[in-house]
Amino acid sequence: MGASLPWGLSREAQQEAVEEIREAVDALPRGAPRAELEKARDGIVERYKRVHEREEKKQRLVEDALHEIYPYLLKLDRKWEFDKSAWGLGQDLTPAIREALAEELQGDVRRLVREVLRL
Repeated sequence: MGASLPWGLSREAQQEAVEEIREAVDALPRGAPRAELEKARDGIVERYKRVHEREEKKQRLVEDALHEIYPYLLKLDRKWEFDKSAWGLGQDLTPAIREALAEELQGDVRRLVREVLRL
C-alpha cells in the first residue's frame, strides 16, 4: 500500500500535494519503473506529513499557552483594577493572543503570552 496524505490536511493542501505529485511523476522519464514513481510520490507525501505534524504541534502549543491568560490576568488583577473581570478580559484578548502566538511561536510560550499581554 502506498503512502497517503495525513488525515486532517486542508483541502487546499491536499490539492497542492496532488498537483506536486502529478508534476513529479510527469517529470520522470516515460516508462520509469513503478518504484521510481512511488519514490517521487512518497517523498512529497512525507514532506506534507512533516509540515502537517509541525502545524499540529504548534496549534497544541498555542492552545496550551492560551490557558495561561486567565491565571496571569488574575495575578495582574491583584495589582491593577480592570474595567472588566479577568475572565471577560481574557475572552477579549484570546483571539489576538492566539494570532500573535501562531505567528511568532518560539521558545517559552508562557513568557510570550505575558509579553503579548503587556502590549
